[in-house]
Amino acid sequence: MMATVADTRRKSESERAGAAMAGKYGELVRAIESIPLVDAHAHNIVALDSDVPFIRCFSEAEGDALNDVPHALSFK
Repeated sequence: MMATVADTRRKSESERAGAAMAGKYGELVRAIESIPLVDAHAHNIVALDSDVPFIRCFSEAEGDALNDVPHALSFK
C-alpha cells in the first residue's frame, strides 16, 4: 500500500503534535512511564493488603445498593 501526500502530511502533523506534547508534558510523561501500572479507566488502584473493600472499587454505591454491584457491567 502506497502512502499518499495526505497520509504523509497527517503523519508529519501528528509527529509535530507529539513533539509539542512531549516538550510541554515531558516531565509528566516520564513520571507516568515510571509507574508500573496506570489504570486508564480511573478505577481504584490499591495495594493487595489494602483495607478498601474489593466491591467498592467498582461502584460508589452505599448500603443495600452494593448488593447490585456484582451485576453491573463495570464489575463483570
